Amino acid sequence: MLKNLSPHALVFFILFFLGGLAVVAPVEIGYFSFSVLWVFLSVALFLIFSLSFSFYFLNNYNVKRLVRPSMTNRLLLVFKICLFLSVIGVLVRFLDLLFLRGIDFSGGLSEARISLQALTYSSDSDIKKAGMLSAIGAVFYGFVFPVTIMLIMFWDEINKKYCYVAVIVAVAPAIESILNAGVMGLGFVLLYTTFGFLYRWCVNGYVVGVRTLLYFSFVCFFVLISGAWFFISRIEVMFGDVGDYFFYNRALILPNENVLSAMDVPFLRELAFGVYWLVSYLLQGIVEFAFLVDNFDENSHLNGSKQFFIVNKFFSILGVVEFSAYEITIANPRPGRYQTVFGDVYMDFGFLGLIFQPVILGVVCAYLYVKRMIGSVSAIILYPFFQASIVMGPLINTFSGSRMYALAACLMVIIMIKFSFSGDDKV
Repeated sequence: MLKNLSPHALVFFILFFLGGLAVVAPVEIGYFSFSVLWVFLSVALFLIFSLSFSFYFLNNYNVKRLVRPSMTNRLLLVFKICLFLSVIGVLVRFLDLLFLRGIDFSGGLSEARISLQALTYSSDSDIKKAGMLSAIGAVFYGFVFPVTIMLIMFWDEINKKYCYVAVIVAVAPAIESILNAGVMGLGFVLLYTTFGFLYRWCVNGYVVGVRTLLYFSFVCFFVLISGAWFFISRIEVMFGDVGDYFFYNRALILPNENVLSAMDVPFLRELAFGVYWLVSYLLQGIVEFAFLVDNFDENSHLNGSKQFFIVNKFFSILGVVEFSAYEITIANPRPGRYQTVFGDVYMDFGFLGLIFQPVILGVVCAYLYVKRMIGSVSAIILYPFFQASIVMGPLINTFSGSRMYALAACLMVIIMIKFSFSGDDKV
């Protein structure tokens, strides 16, 4: 069923899309290595275990049809708690972003983004500018994700005054991404929200109409145009001219002659570069991964520090441990690049990680996929996060950044649901 996408169906779609894009893309690959075969091996392992365990769980739970859960007193109480925590998280997050970190927005969003990245990729880490309030706010901010999914799924069964507050909370990550001039965060928000709506429509038997498709297409177009505009603005700030970008940036994916010719035409310059940005943005991950494997110091594996750096960062802000984002950054031969979901895995655990982690994720995704079909609220909350992570997989590892707080919040919500002793009467 199209709106109830399985993890393996998502992967097959992504492979087909990226394969077709690579064939017609107006770019030239500036680096190739057989190390890319490790990506295909990891993807194959994920597919094998996702497919096999999906069939196993479907038979084990005897799934006949999709089950739509109802809002219960227990779940409503959990929703209110999450909403309260997420409101605090949003307020603290924007207070931190706009005032506590001292980020200067006077030069525009692109300059603010560059200054924020400079803190991350330097020895003068932004940890020094963060305090306990920032750390606690980041944890509470993660509750925005489960609030958003519960709001989408149970809109008709929640008091509208809570719904309106939850809507404001739900759009906060998108606003933050725009302030940070970052398309990746905006894309993730769009993805997990879309997957939440798709399943709601699926279990309710809603037919997606032309208006809905047009609306979704407009949102996607807005995200892509925003990303291109943000990127071009940063290029102009950093290099003065988009033409100098290719010389200084050492890009591994370069525009072909047609794009370069179009960039010489004044009124086509930004459009041509925007097309190049979009294509290279989507295809760069696997090329960057190959470069990482070929140039990474085999004696410098980080043993989890890369994927779970956000945990060490959190405790370092609280003064429990010492942590330096700069040391992790310099271990990467090309820091700040998108190196697929497997880049961080390789930096942490080497080739063993590329074998075992896809297996684990394949089983987990298959379990959540089937459990959601039988009405598990826990799976309804968690599975869109993994769906969005799969789609983002050709670019980044969503488990290694601030989205880890969202995953942690979802797990805390599941614990609250399981161990709450309120009544189960339908609201």
